[in-house]
Amino acid sequence: MYRIEPAYYGFRVTSSGSFTAEEIGHLSRDLLTALKNCDRPFSLVIDSRKMVPPSPEKLVKFHDLHMAVWETICQRVAFILDSPVTKGQVLQMHYSSSPTCQDRVIDASRYPGWEERAIAWVADGIEPETTAALKPVSRSK
Repeated sequence: MYRIEPAYYGFRVTSSGSFTAEEIGHLSRDLLTALKNCDRPFSLVIDSRKMVPPSPEKLVKFHDLHMAVWETICQRVAFILDSPVTKGQVLQMHYSSSPTCQDRVIDASRYPGWEERAIAWVADGIEPETTAALKPVSRSK
């Protein structure tokens, strides 16, 4: 399941559950239609905290969608994740794609202020890892 919502910085995409190949196709169509109809540069916050990690075959389809996003007037993307598996998949996609230098992955399990970090990145270009007011959760408890 997915939802695409307009926001002042561009769009917020929320995905949850598992996706069939057909659903990925619907997401691609709907998202690219929304982005291509946007008449100004925009950014995306992609909240995938409740998404089931996709299979390698489906991950290729998500990668293709991500590359198509960068063919639009997208400026920045913030991926919000909390699954180590999904985070690894997105990081792998990030490093295998050349135009993704404006992608940032924010670990929601590490940063309770993940939304503020994401919006600071997409709206103002403030690096999520260096947002001083929002401290990471200590893992040494």
